[in-house]
Amino acid sequence: MPAAVESMAYVGEMPWHGLGTKVEPGISTEEMIKAAGLDWKVHRQRVYTKHDDEEMDELLEVDEYGMLVKSDTKQILSVCGPRYVPTQNGQVMEFFNRFAKYGHLSLETAGALNNNKMVWALAKMDDELVLPGSDVTHPYLLLASPHEWGKALTVKFTPIRVVCMNTLTMALTNFGHSVRLTHVREFDSDAQREAAGAIGASIKAFNSFKERAKLLSETKAEPGEVDIFFAKLASPKSITEDGEVDLTRVTSTFIQLRELYRAGPGADLQAANGTWWGAFNAITRYEDHVAGKTADTRLTSSWFGPKSGYKMRAFDLASEYANAA
Repeated sequence: MPAAVESMAYVGEMPWHGLGTKVEPGISTEEMIKAAGLDWKVHRQRVYTKHDDEEMDELLEVDEYGMLVKSDTKQILSVCGPRYVPTQNGQVMEFFNRFAKYGHLSLETAGALNNNKMVWALAKMDDELVLPGSDVTHPYLLLASPHEWGKALTVKFTPIRVVCMNTLTMALTNFGHSVRLTHVREFDSDAQREAAGAIGASIKAFNSFKERAKLLSETKAEPGEVDIFFAKLASPKSITEDGEVDLTRVTSTFIQLRELYRAGPGADLQAANGTWWGAFNAITRYEDHVAGKTADTRLTSSWFGPKSGYKMRAFDLASEYANAA
């Protein structure tokens, strides 16, 4: 298994990044945890330091800090503060599974990333977007539960385009709600209200995504504007003072985006051929399947790294061009 993806299990079709172990539908939470390699705990341990006087062997305890340690391998996951309470993978997965069932979602994928510092899961929403040419996108909720001090459990909206498995990640805070918990609690009435609010926000997010995707798919893109679009995102120094693109100064990324727009997976579908939907998906295709050294590093960057915001900026910019057309 590549370095960033420590373990993973999935139901149904193989995920877009091509990683993980397939399990049968209807698997229990406990079975999913085991299949995904998440059947371990996190312990908080004390931190010690050496005395300034080298002649003294006594270790000094650092009261302000602790260490988060993986139970089976004793791997140190993170340093933490005095009030930090570790969350356990079983608690997180049980919470998200009940969260998903509450909103009539199906839990499909779970795993660990970044040296086990990030536990995550995907739950599929009961809806889809179908654009001309049978260009289908399925909506998901993405849970991220970090074993790192200063980071909290979050849930995000993540649509995935079926034909090429391109992804986009949208924060639910943009739609009036978020799930951001510093510790996992029981699925009581307060948690149910939290889930209901997040499910409602995810429905708003998908409805907004549908409207914008349809606009992009219905709006033809002029080749010169598409070049400027790619240049703004991947080769800004190639844009001249007149606002044109100097093709002698473009980056290799720009050239690859152009090729993906013309002949990448799904580029020939009616919704994408010569449209802003196709231009946007050239960006997501590049970030999800081309950029980076390995599939797992692309996955990490696309969902939890700076590239998640980069793709959202591309979506917003493509929408601006489509609205102005």
